Amino acid sequence: MFRITPQHLAWALENLVEGRVVNRIQVRPDVKHWAKVALDRMLEVGKGRRQVSVVKCPVVAFSPAQSSWAAFFSSCSLSNA
Repeated sequence: MFRITPQHLAWALENLVEGRVVNRIQVRPDVKHWAKVALDRMLEVGKGRRQVSVVKCPVVAFSPAQSSWAAFFSSCSLSNA
C-alpha cells in the first residue's frame, strides 16, 4: 500500500467508474477465505462486539521463501484474554 500514489489511485478509481478493471489481483481461494475471516474479525473488534483474544506463536525466524504462512500460523494458539 505504501507504493500507491494519490495519482495512481485516482487513475484506478476513474477506470472503475468507467467500467474498466485495471491491475486486477487474483489470489487462491484459501487465501481469499482467510483474508475475509481476518477482515471480519477486525471489523467486529472495532465495533466492540467481540471478546479480545490473544494469539500465541512460537518465537522463530520466519522466512516466506523457506516456509509457508499457513504452516507458521498452524503452530499458533488462540486463547481469550
